[in-house]
Amino acid sequence: MPVKRRFAKGHRFTVTAELLAIWRICSDLLADGSGESGGENRDEYLTLISKFDMALGLTPWDHHPNYVDGPDPPSWVSEHGVESWRRAWEMKLAF
Repeated sequence: MPVKRRFAKGHRFTVTAELLAIWRICSDLLADGSGESGGENRDEYLTLISKFDMALGLTPWDHHPNYVDGPDPPSWVSEHGVESWRRAWEMKLAF
């Protein structure tokens, strides 16, 4: 019996005022070190970043916009992660 093959659609994201506010708070928490592991605001950071990820449809294995540092991924990124890296960079530029 034939089966229709489905391909994942590329998800577009929309920058909203709420997402922009979350992005700024998370970036500030990372910049001063309080959002890092062992930081005093770690729980707040994790709560906010979870909301951010859910709104953008990011999965745990996607590269995160907070942690990419250029349009081209480093050599350690697998061939399957290249698209995720580039999408995260696109998001970072939008925010």
